[in-house]
Amino acid sequence: MKHMLIVVLFVCQLFAITAKDAAWVLGAQTSLDEAVKKARVEHKKMVVLVVVKDGCGWCEKMVNETLNDKKVHQKLSEDAVVAVIDLHTEQAEQLGAMYTPTIYFWDVKRNRSVQSSLGFEEAGSFLIDYVSAMEKTD
Repeated sequence: MKHMLIVVLFVCQLFAITAKDAAWVLGAQTSLDEAVKKARVEHKKMVVLVVVKDGCGWCEKMVNETLNDKKVHQKLSEDAVVAVIDLHTEQAEQLGAMYTPTIYFWDVKRNRSVQSSLGFEEAGSFLIDYVSAMEKTD
């Protein structure tokens, strides 16, 4: 039974979402720099940067359930650009990301993070964080 559980967990990891898949699902950018440029062109105040890693079930849940939630998607499309990057990139390392999923709320005008959250959040909790971060932008 123990071996069966290990096999099932391993197989599930093979099908977990990658950063590229997550960006595609969300219609997101694949780098912070691209997202900031797009936000400036579109006159949006914030970039929501999602750091994920291959095989992370919580990342997949964050992308598919929370960020793909109708209310969350609508709110983000109003005044933010979403970007998804892998934990094992230079950008994630420079930000100090160590765990996934990590969300950075990036102020486009000041070009810096104004808030971050770590771990999976339900849509309602995410929206509270988002509104709080928006209040910290210029």
